[in-house]
Amino acid sequence: MKNLQPEFNGLGYLELRPLFKNKPGHRFSMPKGLPELPRPIPIQVVNDEPDTEKETELVNVRRLRSPLTGKGFCAVVIDSGVFEHEFLRGNIRQRLSTNGNETDINDHYGHGTHMAGIIAASNSEISSIGIAPGAGIISIKVTNEKSGSASWKAIYKALVHTLAMVKKESNNELKIGVVNISFNGLDAKTDDSDIGNHKIAQIINELSEHDIPVVVSAGNAFGYKNKDGLGYPAFHPSVIAAGAHGNFRLNNLPYHSIAPYSQRYLSSDLFKPLSGMKKVNSSLIYAPGLFSVSLNNSNDATKQFSVTSGTSVSAAVISGTILLMQEKWNSIHSGRMPLTEIRSKLKAGCEIFQNVSSAIVPTRTYDFRHYTKINIFKTLNLI
Repeated sequence: MKNLQPEFNGLGYLELRPLFKNKPGHRFSMPKGLPELPRPIPIQVVNDEPDTEKETELVNVRRLRSPLTGKGFCAVVIDSGVFEHEFLRGNIRQRLSTNGNETDINDHYGHGTHMAGIIAASNSEISSIGIAPGAGIISIKVTNEKSGSASWKAIYKALVHTLAMVKKESNNELKIGVVNISFNGLDAKTDDSDIGNHKIAQIINELSEHDIPVVVSAGNAFGYKNKDGLGYPAFHPSVIAAGAHGNFRLNNLPYHSIAPYSQRYLSSDLFKPLSGMKKVNSSLIYAPGLFSVSLNNSNDATKQFSVTSGTSVSAAVISGTILLMQEKWNSIHSGRMPLTEIRSKLKAGCEIFQNVSSAIVPTRTYDFRHYTKINIFKTLNLI
């Protein structure tokens, strides 16, 4: 397979645009259990390079550039369920629940559908095409009915069920390519010294042994906690943690700086822990996480799309990318991509950006340090 061009830097992700049909999203939502952010100010997109913008819009990448769609693989979306949206219905392979009510599989909250749309929505010709529209979706609902709250027990059971599905896979069915967990505990941890006996930690380790990548959002509590560190289980060394960077140049927010709410940790050198921090997660990658337009839990033409921000969005972007990686690897090597290769290629494909404020003054949020952000095409071209 020829290299994919141009190098995709995330500028102009169409499914992450704040508007569709020149109208704002139906609602602005944040997952419950995390501090709610104020509604964002009106957005001004500064387009300094219109040609580059056009070339890197995800819709053009999907239609004209990349032959990859995630075909042959599926994402397990552990969330609030997935609604049978008309632009996602063809991708849904299974809907389950581990919240204590096996029949409660629908998404009444909207968060899981939004994430699944970023990962695999079909082309709606508006703004919600997924990164891997040929991939399947297995939804495991862990939240309680219509709320966005979940128990760790339900999450653990979802991971156990995922592992069971992996062990029962046959050669003639879709393979699980990634597990997307767009939630986290409301904490800020920098080491995993006290989670060794946690059941969730143990099951994540088992999934890793079967080469199943688990992508977890880093958390949205940076301002709330006022300290560095990732939300559980994002700091677990076996997961791929997703932090959020800005994907639009706003009035008060520079392009590609870390989103103000995104949890993070500082490193003295890329992918190396700061002195005093032991066993720091070495797979923290930043991806677009501001003003995502994706699918809403409705097929009403006036309510089909929703707008949200958060590291949840970033996790879904990385999960979609991994599905494309799985497809390309499978076309060459016939099989699931080894987890060590996924980590290696994601790391090598990252671009470095500086977390700089628009006022050019170092602050707690904008520390002038260098971090790593995903580059989809660069990563795929390494396979």
